[in-house]
Formats: sequence, structure tokens, C-alpha cells
Amino acid sequence: MSDIFEHQNKGKTLLIWDKDGIPLINNSSVILWRSFDEDGNNSHLYSIPSIVEKNSDLFKSRYLSWLYNLGNKKLKERRVFDVLELRPGLNYWWLTLIIEKSNYAKSPQIDNIINFLAFEEWAKNKSFNRILLESHNDALSESIGLWCANKDIDFERKNSPSHSFKRKSFKSYFYHLMPKPIQALIWLAHYLIRRWPLRMVGIDEWKQTKASVVFVSYLFNLSSVHLKEGKFESNHWTKLPKQLQVNNCKTNWIHIYIEDKLLPTAKRAAKSIKKFNKNHKNFQVHVTLDTFLSLKIVSKTLVDWVMLIRKSAGVSNALACKDVIWPLIEEDWKKSILGDSAVSTLLQYNLMESAINMLPRQDKGIYLQENQGWEFGFIQIWRKRKNGVLIGTPHSTVRYWDLRYFFDSRHYHDSGLNSLPLPDKIAVNGLAAKKQYLKGGYPENKIVVVEALRYYHLDKIVSKYVKNNLKESKLNILIVLDFLNKNIEYQLSLLRKSLNLLTCKVHLIVKPHPANHINTENFPELEMEVTTESIASCMHRCDIVFASNATSAAVDAYCLGGRVIVVNNPETLNQSPLRGIRSVSFVSTPKDLASALSNVNKINQEPINKNDFFYFDQNLTEWCKQIL
Repeated sequence: MSDIFEHQNKGKTLLIWDKDGIPLINNSSVILWRSFDEDGNNSHLYSIPSIVEKNSDLFKSRYLSWLYNLGNKKLKERRVFDVLELRPGLNYWWLTLIIEKSNYAKSPQIDNIINFLAFEEWAKNKSFNRILLESHNDALSESIGLWCANKDIDFERKNSPSHSFKRKSFKSYFYHLMPKPIQALIWLAHYLIRRWPLRMVGIDEWKQTKASVVFVSYLFNLSSVHLKEGKFESNHWTKLPKQLQVNNCKTNWIHIYIEDKLLPTAKRAAKSIKKFNKNHKNFQVHVTLDTFLSLKIVSKTLVDWVMLIRKSAGVSNALACKDVIWPLIEEDWKKSILGDSAVSTLLQYNLMESAINMLPRQDKGIYLQENQGWEFGFIQIWRKRKNGVLIGTPHSTVRYWDLRYFFDSRHYHDSGLNSLPLPDKIAVNGLAAKKQYLKGGYPENKIVVVEALRYYHLDKIVSKYVKNNLKESKLNILIVLDFLNKNIEYQLSLLRKSLNLLTCKVHLIVKPHPANHINTENFPELEMEVTTESIASCMHRCDIVFASNATSAAVDAYCLGGRVIVVNNPETLNQSPLRGIRSVSFVSTPKDLASALSNVNKINQEPINKNDFFYFDQNLTEWCKQIL
């Protein structure tokens, strides 16, 4: 335990500062809610993000334990997750945003919950008679207010202007003002209009399939070259489909369509599915989830939704009872029950059920595992149909603070009715991912190590890349972005401010996330070359890589021998897959970044062993062992 918890506070008023920067300090103690204490010399100043990182295992486990206990709360002698069984094979508790725990994208308040748990621990041996909160976060204010009421501490909040709709269009702003059920119905109508062209596409081949292995994947991140030829090749699965074909293994493919530059509309996606089925005839059958759209499915979804709302009546009160954390998760609950998330999740469940029910019994099922709601629905459908072995595979890295991949270990030993739906095996792509699962308490006998499909190109390249010392006066920086706009803006803002502190010239090469093309006009102060080349192709012409906090592409750069700097945004948990590696620089201020860029040659690169991250075998022996 950090000694910060043992310090006795001498003041009577505590200021909780949930804003940028650092306030003026007097004799009162100050908690920085989303900033680091840059100098560390003020005895009255404490940084919650710093406390969280120093005691990360403690607060991570406490959050997962709190979530486990939340589902086990009693409502009229029944556990909460039993109450939400809508019908056999559909327990909705596991499909909620609360269980998904997507602190990366969907549930930003989870980071505040972790911070709140750190604050509770820090405050155990402190004595205050008044707490002042500076924040625009209403949910955080409510939680701290409840905590103060329980401790008989005066609470005051200074309202700061909310930034919730700062960059939203009028339509988006108006949509978010509507009641959640109205939002849900508007979402459904819009979805059906956009996706109806995919209806029935590939269904005849699906009904006639002889294959007994099914893959559930995304119609996204495809090879542009092969797509033009009408052939299926995904960067998620790379050469595995071809290897299975060589072994005479026939496969079925359910794709979840995601709009992107290659397939911007459902009509374009429909044409591609038809070409896939034509070109891969007798070996692969392709459909999308939207292939199974029908008025009957829509009607069934709406009936399920009404049933969900009825069954959840009273659950909110049970969950919220005497729980100071509940206000921070309540919005996720409302979206999951009343909003577009509820209708979207139930629609995906019913579409998936229709797809699986049309197939003969399947011996093997393989799906990309991110522990989203649809996945837990798919597992329940798979079990209900009594299909064979089900394998979930995390296709990228398993990051310590990506909470989607972690559960309280008690879940792994529950085996009763309505317990957490789990696959028979988790197929991880190397030792790093396996260690994360084992550290999280996952049963080792259910983990198998297979080839790193998305990274197998590194097997040959990594040993060839030689890092050269910087000799030119111009600094070439490869900027690797992630998917979320807010993270992009933070990273590029930090870079822009740091460049003013540099004396050398710079050349900026930007690699956007494949699902989020950057508009350079939004960043006029930065002259950037945008590239869609692979990380490996860019490495030979860059001196250093500046990566987002959450992108797994940083691992490519590291394994290729590159010098890597990663954004450490104190407003979010550190989701970098390189967290904990000493030779990687983590920066949170323009000054830190400028210093790291100015001292590129001084970055000590540890000896790189690609096998510390990924498992490679060009013959895909382990994958074939699991499937064939």
C-alpha cells in the first residue's frame, strides 16, 4: 500500500478538483481528480490518477468485486441477474453495458468509479468537516454528495459549465434531450432503413451449407486488394481461412457489418457478400447478421424490450440502495434497459438466434472476443442449441485496464443457472495475453495459446529492423492514433504544444485508426502527412513513434525495434498494451513530450523478444489443432 494513505491531513476543508490544470493552493488540501501532480513537492496536493496507478491491482479488484456483488443483490428473494431472465436462453443481465464494462468507449464513468474507490481508500484516515467539489460531472457530484452525507461531512459543489454537447450537432443535441425510449425507436427506424439492403443476402447458401464450423466476425478491416477481386480476406483472420481450405475444412461466416471507407453502405456490403459466396463456393458460406432481418424479428425484439422493461421494474431501486457508486453507473443502466442500447442488443440477439437456428449442429464455433453484449447472447444461443466447442479469441492485445476482459474470479467458479456465459476455451495470441488472463483469475485449463493472426507479419520483419541513431536535424515522428475522437484531439493537442518547445524541425507522419479517417483541416497548426501504410512500412522513415494511450498498434512499433512514446492521459486509465515496459516513455504534459522528443537517442531500448508478446508459427499448427 502506498504511504500516501498513511499521511494525516491537517486541514478541515478538502477541495476536489475535477478540472484541467492545478488550482491555486492555500492551506486546504486538494485532490486532483484528473491530473497528475507534476512537481510532487506540495504536501497539500494529491493526485487520484497517481494513487490509482500505484495501487492498480487493489482498485481493479475492488471494482470487479463491487460489480459481482451488484448482480447478487436480492430482489424479493431472487438475485438481480435471475430477475432479468427474459426466457430460457436469454438472461439479459449479461448483455447490459454494466457487464460489458467498456471504459474505453461506451462507459466513461467507469474511470470515475475507479477514481472514487481510490478516493475512499485515501480518505479512510483523514478528517474533514467540509468538501468542495469543482466539477461539471453531475453523476460524480451525486456520488460524492452521498458519501459525504454518510460521513456527516458538509458538501458543496461549484458548478462548472458542462461540456457534454460542446461539439455535438444540433440533431445530436436534440436527440440526447429526448426520452430514452424515443431515442431507441428512432435508432431502430434509422437502423432498418440503412441495413434493409442486406436482408436475405446469402440466406440460400446458408440454409444449404454442409459446413460444421462457424466463425462470427466483423465485416470490417478487410484487405482492399482482395475485396476488389471479390475474395474474402480479413486482417482479423489473415491466412487462417486459406489454411483451413487447404485442410478441406468448410466454414460458415456470420459478419457483423460496420460501415467504413471500403464498404460505406449496406448495398456495397451486400454485393461483397454475394461475391464472397460465389468465389469461395463449396468452402465458405458468408452472411451478415442483417441477412436475417424481417418484420417478425423486429416484432420479436420489441416484445422482448417490453418484457425487459416490465421485469426490470424495481431492480433499479435494489441496485441503488445505499450504494454511493450507483449514480456513476446509473446512465449505463438506463441505456441498457430503456435506450437504444437495449433495442440494439436485443435485435442482435434475435438476429443471431435466427442465424444459428438455420444451421445444422455445429461442431466448432469461433468468435472475436471483446466481451460485448452480443457475445454473451451468442454464447447463450450456442448452449441452447447444444452445439459443440465454442472458442473466443481476443484478436488484438489484452490491456491491463481494458476492463471488458476481466471479471471477479468468483464468476469463473459459478456453475448454476444464469451464471456468466463463458466459451469452452479462450484462444490467446501469446504469453502476454495469457499472463493477463491468469492474473485476472481465469482458469488456466480453459486457455490455449494459438498463433497471433493479426501480427504474424512481425515474425519475419522484427529481426530485420535495425534502429539507427538520429543524425539529421529534422525529427521524423510517426503518430499512431486510436479510434476515439476525444483521444485523437488530446494527443494532437499535446503534440502541438510540445512542438513550440522544440528547436529542431519535425516531419509528422500520421497513421489513423482504420475505422476513423482523420481530417487534417481540423488541425491547421500541424502539417501532417497522412498514411494508410502498415506500421512496418513506415518504420524505416521515422525516428520515433508517438502512440495513443489505447492503440494496440504501439506494440507493432515496439516489436519492430522502434523508440516509442505513449500518451498518458490522466483523464483516463492507462490502457496502453506497453504499460509497465521501462524503455517506453509515457508523457502527460507538453514539457514531458518535448523532453522525450529532444532526447530520442537517449531512450534505452530493452532487448526485444517478439515471443514475449506473440506466438508465431507460419503453418498455424495450433489454430488447426483447435479447429480441425
